[in-house]
Amino acid sequence: MRTSALLAVLLLAGCPGPLTPVDTDPGTTTDPGTDSGTQPVGHGDLSSIGLTPFDPSIDVSGHLQFRVDGIYADGFTERLYDGITWSSSDVRVAQVDSSGVAIAAAPGAAVITATHSSGLTASVNLTVLGDTVTLSSVLVAPATASLWPGDTAQFSATASYSDGTTGNIGGSCGWASSNSGVATVDAAGLVTAVAVGSADISATCAPLSAVKGTVTVQEPTIDLPSPDLTVLNPATSVLPNGDVHYTATIKNIGTGYSRGFDVDVFLDSAAAPTATAPRSIGTWIPGLGAGETNPIVLDVTKPAPGDYKSWIVLDRPNDVDELVETNNSAGPLAVHIAAPVGAPNLVFTSYEGFGDDAWGTLYSVTIKNEGTVDAAGFYLDLYYDPSFTPEAPVVDWMLNGDDFIKVPSLAAGASYTWDPETAWGPSATDAWNSCFLVDSMGDVDESNESDNLACFDVAPW
Repeated sequence: MRTSALLAVLLLAGCPGPLTPVDTDPGTTTDPGTDSGTQPVGHGDLSSIGLTPFDPSIDVSGHLQFRVDGIYADGFTERLYDGITWSSSDVRVAQVDSSGVAIAAAPGAAVITATHSSGLTASVNLTVLGDTVTLSSVLVAPATASLWPGDTAQFSATASYSDGTTGNIGGSCGWASSNSGVATVDAAGLVTAVAVGSADISATCAPLSAVKGTVTVQEPTIDLPSPDLTVLNPATSVLPNGDVHYTATIKNIGTGYSRGFDVDVFLDSAAAPTATAPRSIGTWIPGLGAGETNPIVLDVTKPAPGDYKSWIVLDRPNDVDELVETNNSAGPLAVHIAAPVGAPNLVFTSYEGFGDDAWGTLYSVTIKNEGTVDAAGFYLDLYYDPSFTPEAPVVDWMLNGDDFIKVPSLAAGASYTWDPETAWGPSATDAWNSCFLVDSMGDVDESNESDNLACFDVAPW
């Protein structure tokens, strides 16, 4: 969380005891998206966190609130509410929401973990009481697969449980190949054919013994079945935020397995794009069996208003040898982006900064909405003397302004003035180059986004 506060320390001559920092800015504002936990003054860094209750038990359908306490370098402890993410090691047994409330789903055990934005973690064991659901069997699929060298095939491990339910647990099993010179397999069960031969692909899913499938890697011949890729049901639409939304179904209508291939979208092309034309957006399909389909959903971000001719193209580099190579594209697909009816436009009408006789710096800035519609809430940031050029949207909290304010809204034609000040300023020999950045988090879609920064020199008093 972004917190702006000015701390003044009053030094009282002759008064024993520690000095107490005083918050002189009761109007602290908070910028979303950053750690809201602040370090208590004088207690050092946050050294660990604790999670309560410790190793509890609840019944199925029960709810339990977990709490996080922060422990600082000097032993000071306080309850933490913000900057915490929660997770459960087994969502079949228990789930935990963003506020730390666990919901028991089935008998068993799960580890509940709280992670602070500082990187510190704490975990407890949660036991859900009732008849325990156990793993009965695991089935590896496919049982057999025939590949060419360089091809890939995704293997899965489907678990059957004592309560009759099933699920893919391939990501939690240990995968191995009996002959890595013929075929290798990664931690997710993706098999890659290396050379001609046969290899067993096994999955060990505790507490059960290993189960396996077999991969045969063979020499490509003209007698082998061949894939044939095509685009079915291509469609476009314009989303409310201005993005162009593409959907389609990719199908292998051939008789053989297809290795991995690209799917490319071109926003505007009068004819089918060439192999070297730059795409607007794309994705990768790792493989497709004969007769199999794969839906795609891709969005091109906010193109300018106008009329476009779009294309969806498969396997543009021709990595896949197909029965037919002429049915790999769909287009042109007509796309119309309407010009916006109206939009806000936040501009600076005045800004200044100067040192005062108390070695501080006084600032003043006025923002006006010169657009045709009202602007929703936005942030206005002040950078005292940045070593970089601020730009919106700010995606890293370390690049936030030294001071900022949240403007709740600004009507069309209305103005807003902010008069911040700081207790320090430029030295006698070096002027500051201060900057104001309006709509620093990119909350407002403006008709002109290029005039949101104003930088100026501030001389010492």
